[in-house]
Amino acid sequence: ERNRKRLQSLANVRPAFMDEYERLETELQRQYELYVEKFRNLTYLEQQLEDQKRVEQDRLEEHEDTLRKVKIQMQEENQKTLHDNLLQDEMIGLDELSRQEEPRIIGTMTGEDIDSDDGSVSLSSGSGHLGEVLNEEEDEDDLEPSGIEIQRGTSDDE
Repeated sequence: ERNRKRLQSLANVRPAFMDEYERLETELQRQYELYVEKFRNLTYLEQQLEDQKRVEQDRLEEHEDTLRKVKIQMQEENQKTLHDNLLQDEMIGLDELSRQEEPRIIGTMTGEDIDSDDGSVSLSSGSGHLGEVLNEEEDEDDLEPSGIEIQRGTSDDE
């Protein structure tokens, strides 16, 4: 019985550090709750930041793709325009060549019909120049030597 009384007396007696211990335990509990709240907030904000970065990266990639497509489209348009211009220049050049082509004279001054195979100009006198022959024809509109045929270049060859 003596031991039992002693046990009750020891159970009723509080140690001196017990008040401080309970106070510190309460403070620790409050600090832990703050830590958990801040950790949750930090995790949430990090997730939001990652999402925002992902969205920004997707937007940037989409913008770059759009720019790349526009660049390719502009290059194709430039190439098409250059190609069309070259074709147009060739057509204009061919038209100008056909217009500027000097007339071909087939035959001789003596009236003989001599067709050359290569389509070159042949003059029987050998001393006349094509331009001189044409000028003489302009001066002598009433007189045309027989056997001279003047053909102007046509665009039928195209």
